Amino acid sequence: MKKKEEEEEEEEEEEEEEEEEENRYREGNSERSRTPRRSGHHGVQEPAEGLESCKLDVLVLNAGIGGPAERVLTPDGLELTMATNHFGHFLLANLLLGLLKDSQPSRVVVVASMAHAGVKSLDIEVIKVYTMSSGP
Repeated sequence: MKKKEEEEEEEEEEEEEEEEEENRYREGNSERSRTPRRSGHHGVQEPAEGLESCKLDVLVLNAGIGGPAERVLTPDGLELTMATNHFGHFLLANLLLGLLKDSQPSRVVVVASMAHAGVKSLDIEVIKVYTMSSGP
């Protein structure tokens, strides 16, 4: 019983801290950073939530992971590396596009690595076949 009460208190404290953080931002703090807590569709939506009334000067898309040794899927059924390094950036930018337009002049910065340097060409059919034939 005591453990449950402690967990509820911790949750309340976390909610209060988040609310205080939001209030500090609205009261004039000009810098703010949000980072997805998990990969996949819902993880990308999280940082975009609650920003409708804010001004967004710069969106930095800097998520990236190296390919795991085995194929790993996100909860949405996407291959983890593609979801994190590409689809997540695309989704987040699209979720915030209206806010970026309303906040003009605004900028989007996409950060990448040299991991793609060895790729000579991209055959979309190979990706389609890989996606359809590979299991988790």
